[in-house]
Amino acid sequence: MGICLLGNYEIGTPTVSLIQSLEQLLTWKLYKENLSALDSSIHPLNGSDYLATIGQHKDGCSTLCPGKNTSSAIKSIRSNVQNELDNCNNIVSVPEQSQDHNPKIYPIHPMDIFCHIR
Repeated sequence: MGICLLGNYEIGTPTVSLIQSLEQLLTWKLYKENLSALDSSIHPLNGSDYLATIGQHKDGCSTLCPGKNTSSAIKSIRSNVQNELDNCNNIVSVPEQSQDHNPKIYPIHPMDIFCHIR
């Protein structure tokens, strides 16, 4: 899965809100796929290089993306995501639907589905 952070973070600095949203999205995805934020795997195209589970565009391509001001936070992002995964304790709370009515499904923040993220 690729995640795009809009902005030039070679020059600008990502906001705290952007980093928190990124961490929440990564936590949801890694929880869903049962992956560790601190792990790595073989690059699917190369077969010999390892890529981190939470990687950066520049790890697999010749680019500066996501920019030095995001890259400097990548270790912290990985650590924060893993901490959130560890705190979830594999608890999934999706209420069972009653058979008496036709439920309506509304958009919901992905993090609200499986655990409370600060």
